[in-house]
Amino acid sequence: MGDFLKKSIYIVEAIIQRQGKILCVQHLENEALSLLWGLPGGKVRPGELPEESLALEMKEKLNYPVTVGKAFEHSDHEYDFGTVHLSTFLCSEETDHEPRSSAYNTLQWTDIEDLLTLDWAPTELPILEKLQELLNRAQPE
Repeated sequence: MGDFLKKSIYIVEAIIQRQGKILCVQHLENEALSLLWGLPGGKVRPGELPEESLALEMKEKLNYPVTVGKAFEHSDHEYDFGTVHLSTFLCSEETDHEPRSSAYNTLQWTDIEDLLTLDWAPTELPILEKLQELLNRAQPE
């Protein structure tokens, strides 16, 4: 079997910052990325723009409406189950209640400097490195 049989999976995720912390999610056990960390989001549905998919995923999975802002970074990674094409967007909260979900094992707000201490899915790493670099430059010395 060749790589041409691998499926492409298009994922969108939200970067939400609150008081120096980023919203992070841990995938459910026994899923493709079992217990690895990521940013909240989901698959792009056929016929939807990535921004539309992300807004819907945040409402459906987290009961957490967000305003989807500009695109931040894109990352591709080949897993044994297919190639994941991940696009992230800077988002802002539209509510003051906490996100909640049964679609993830854990939700947590993580300090920016502690992001890389979590066990992230490989597709996430280039995005996190760029995010930390950007946020570190924005911090006053």
